[in-house]
Amino acid sequence: MTVVIRLIMLEPQHRFLSRAGVRVSSSRQESNDIGDIEHLLEALETAIEQLDSTQLGGIYSENAVALFAGAGPRVRGRSEIIQTWNRHLSRWSRIELARRDTVIRIRGEVAWGTFLWGGSGWAGEQKYRVEAERWSIVCVRESGEWKFEQTHTSLPYMDWESLRTDA
Repeated sequence: MTVVIRLIMLEPQHRFLSRAGVRVSSSRQESNDIGDIEHLLEALETAIEQLDSTQLGGIYSENAVALFAGAGPRVRGRSEIIQTWNRHLSRWSRIELARRDTVIRIRGEVAWGTFLWGGSGWAGEQKYRVEAERWSIVCVRESGEWKFEQTHTSLPYMDWESLRTDA
């Protein structure tokens, strides 16, 4: 899969990344930041599709905070986030995801943005399909690597039964 990224200079040290368009860059660092954040998002997607919560440990910062759709209060700290992912992923199989409408802004050592996920997965013998799970993220650069500092997911509906599909 080829991903094309658009970078627009908004102000000094404030960059915009959108998943569509043409790559434009005024410095090697900006290009590296875009590639690194895209890689971070791909690593999240891959870990979820592979049902591997252990992989997620490498992409969250130590003091990260996550708010999962329908899962109650904020989850604080990398280890608690990984435990929450592990509980969630243990219920699923055959997950397929497609990210779209990715918008990221970068300023210095912090990046923030949003994207939508659509996809499907199986819980037991039942297949479910999600069309537009909304994500907002904040990333920080730790020891030269981008990590998730905050993630927040929300669904535009609350009834899982409405997400059931015929297999």
